[in-house]
Amino acid sequence: MQIYVNYWKCLWRWTTSQNLSSEDLQAVLGKKEVQEALFQGLLSYKPNSPGTFSQLESKYPDQVKLLNTVQTLQNYIDVDSFQIWDLIKHYLCSISYGNITNALKNIAFLDTRPTFILPNVWKFYYCERLFLLRLLQYIIENKNNANHKYHKEFSHIYNTSGANLMSSLVGQFEKVTTSTPPPRKIHNDFGNETIRQEWAEYNLREQLALLQLIILLIDEENIPVEHFQTLFKAFRRCNFGKNQSYHELLEERHRDMCMKIVYLETCLFIVVSDKQYLTNPSSWIEVTEKFVEPELTKLQLGAEHTPMLLSWMVLSLESKDHAVLFESKYQHYGSTALRMHVFEFLHEMVKSPVLSDQSKCSKIIRETIFKLLNAVCDRFDGDGTVSRQPGIYPLCAELISSQDLADEFWNLHQKNEHYGIVSLWNTALEYFPYNFNMLSVLAAGLSQAGKSSVRNLIGELKNLPVYTEIYNPNSVPLMSSESDVAIIGREYSPIPSYTVEVGSRATVMERREGTMIHFHTPCSYWTVFNHEIEKALDRNQHHHLNDTLQRVYEGTELLTGNI
Repeated sequence: MQIYVNYWKCLWRWTTSQNLSSEDLQAVLGKKEVQEALFQGLLSYKPNSPGTFSQLESKYPDQVKLLNTVQTLQNYIDVDSFQIWDLIKHYLCSISYGNITNALKNIAFLDTRPTFILPNVWKFYYCERLFLLRLLQYIIENKNNANHKYHKEFSHIYNTSGANLMSSLVGQFEKVTTSTPPPRKIHNDFGNETIRQEWAEYNLREQLALLQLIILLIDEENIPVEHFQTLFKAFRRCNFGKNQSYHELLEERHRDMCMKIVYLETCLFIVVSDKQYLTNPSSWIEVTEKFVEPELTKLQLGAEHTPMLLSWMVLSLESKDHAVLFESKYQHYGSTALRMHVFEFLHEMVKSPVLSDQSKCSKIIRETIFKLLNAVCDRFDGDGTVSRQPGIYPLCAELISSQDLADEFWNLHQKNEHYGIVSLWNTALEYFPYNFNMLSVLAAGLSQAGKSSVRNLIGELKNLPVYTEIYNPNSVPLMSSESDVAIIGREYSPIPSYTVEVGSRATVMERREGTMIHFHTPCSYWTVFNHEIEKALDRNQHHHLNDTLQRVYEGTELLTGNI
């Protein structure tokens, strides 16, 4: 493993170990110049200016080799000569175990060949850039975490120096996304044929880190319109992460990072929309629609546009001034999103490592998507429209597999109205066991969300309110029918361990799938599941074997939780 990587990891361990005393931490992070560099981030590297190299040369006339290194590096990174010199000294410390004051004393014993020192200092520089971003992210994530040893110090640092942080982060993101790769000449100078591909990887990683930081900050404060517009233009410029300006340098190994950028840029949009949903939807739409809506109504939309279409539609419905335009304008946004399988894209997105890593950023995004689905279900699932969309059940199951969102689900479950995605649960109950999948998928998610969720789930699955199947009048005679409720004429057992008594109530309804009967005699999920297992083991049951095995698999997925 390269030395510069070890150094970066040592720095990270030092910062996150929580083994330093508060005094030691304050001695480093409490310095004004350190805080300024931290909150300026990538902008803390000053551009090269004429004359500074001459000053450096006059100060260190005996360090010809290292001065040549500085000059060569400045062909590829636009950084002040003294800052590059400082980078070199820190790099030398990392390989000679010295300190910054005597970094040059052991130079005679170190490898200073250009083909060795140039690429390593260059990589050291990009690792330091990433470390700056990750350290700031770590501080923001933990400044309000009372369980973190340094949360008070982090909070003080943030409150002292974080006033213009949003502006700084947006500026950094714009600079990173407009950066150009080093010229091909770098291959010869560095003796490295893959150095430009490595630059592309660093650039992608910086974009990811900055997007996560901006999302964290948006959760703390409202983003000004001008900053949102700057970001949105940057997103459009690279087609929401899909078309980087240096695409010819990207290889298959970069594909995952590019998709993470697509996801985070999409998520940033819906997180911003969610914040405005709660505050001032009308005024926000008025000042942003002129640059947002042309993107959402262009001819060639990608899958990444679908969550934006959905969130923009929901935002418009919350605005009294724009809700009147729903049927003529904003309804089309939602129907386009559904036609392009928005929930399948969202499911793919939340399962991505960047949104399933338990970080604060991923939790913010998952909660935002959960709230978006609640709003969509409250408004449009009265007739089961949402529950019929592909991908909606796996998406919801993935979200409610976390304890926080499962707790919110069970709280909504107790409401009689405005209960969001609980309407999907109710639909799943209504169709069980004709549709075994819907309930099994949601239950599998809830089974992974901690003991409290499992207790609630077990109570529900033991006593399901209806048993549903396709109606066969020859098997189930009805004595009478009053409005929507029918009375069962004779005892009936759709499966061996479940019996509907004479005089029991049922509802017969015309559905898309055909005429269905819903028996109001409670049943247990486990009774049905055991029956499916017995069918799968019965050698005489050759019909619909694949369907039976699929149901057994779905029930087994539920058991692999904490049931």
